[in-house]
Amino acid sequence: SLSDRAQASGVAMSNDLPNVSDWQLAASISHDFDLWTNGVLTPLLDWSWRSEYSVDSANTPLLTQEDVHLLNASLTWTSADERWAAVLAARNITDEAYLTTGLAQYSVGQVEGQFAWPREWYLSVRYTF
Repeated sequence: SLSDRAQASGVAMSNDLPNVSDWQLAASISHDFDLWTNGVLTPLLDWSWRSEYSVDSANTPLLTQEDVHLLNASLTWTSADERWAAVLAARNITDEAYLTTGLAQYSVGQVEGQFAWPREWYLSVRYTF
């Protein structure tokens, strides 16, 4: 059974667990392209999808995220001697706005949610010595 405090905050035994989707799918594809004496070039594309989920234990409607598709990509170059590597990448390419966490404070009538980062791009260079 649930405590009085949990029940007062809207939690019920029939509620879905927070951040748990009924379904999740993911796929990725990559390939190494040999550039002979110039190293290796590796593009990567990955996609993921998850069905609707609630981000809080009370399953607050304002904190329920509809299904979401995410797309990420990267292009990695590695030198022939593997001492140098550079990665150009993007996350959340389609710029999806989706909830990652949230809090409902029923005693003060406040509901707040936090969204994931928008589209991000980055470049990383590494030297191994």
